[in-house]
Amino acid sequence: LVADIAERIAAGQQIAIVSSGAIALGARRLGLAKGGRASLEDAQAAAATGQIALSQTWAELLGAHGLTAAQMLVTLGDLEDRRR
Repeated sequence: LVADIAERIAAGQQIAIVSSGAIALGARRLGLAKGGRASLEDAQAAAATGQIALSQTWAELLGAHGLTAAQMLVTLGDLEDRRR
């Protein structure tokens, strides 16, 4: 997948990667029951932990192809107003 992304970027395409799994990844790392969804606090801790790991993985994989990863923070307003 990352090699394909690198090829498309080299061809001049702009690519945005949308990935999920931060809560599940964080819950596994923290050893939380119910996939980190037993409570709001567990979900928040799992999401925070998992997001760092997920971002780091993308950075390493893309970096191997000379690409830089960045995280785009999106608000509800961004999704509701396409001009933002």
